[in-house]
Amino acid sequence: MEKLKSHEINEPKTKRKKTEENRLQIKGKGGAATVYRALCKPLKETVAIKILDFDHEGPDKVAKEVRLMKLVDHVNVLKAHCAFVSSNDLWAVMPFMEAESFQHILKTAYISEAKSKQADSKEM
Repeated sequence: MEKLKSHEINEPKTKRKKTEENRLQIKGKGGAATVYRALCKPLKETVAIKILDFDHEGPDKVAKEVRLMKLVDHVNVLKAHCAFVSSNDLWAVMPFMEAESFQHILKTAYISEAKSKQADSKEM
């Protein structure tokens, strides 16, 4: 797994003015993290960046997330290119998949909202 520096990850080129807020394009939010779409310069590809906030989640929950990411090895689960700490956040850089959110997929698969929320709470 190649280590990437946080300054090597940029938003794909757009005509809008770059600011701190629009450097990365938000693709989804959950209770634990926000997922962004960005351009990774070293890999020359679009990636997903999952950012977990230590202040919101606490170091124990973030450490558990990292351990789970290392353990999971399944064809249907994306492996992270790398993970690193920037400021007070854990960044996990993964392949970008253009698809609906996990919550949307569950709802369209006719799972009840209660079961969907239960599954969503178990999501990493």
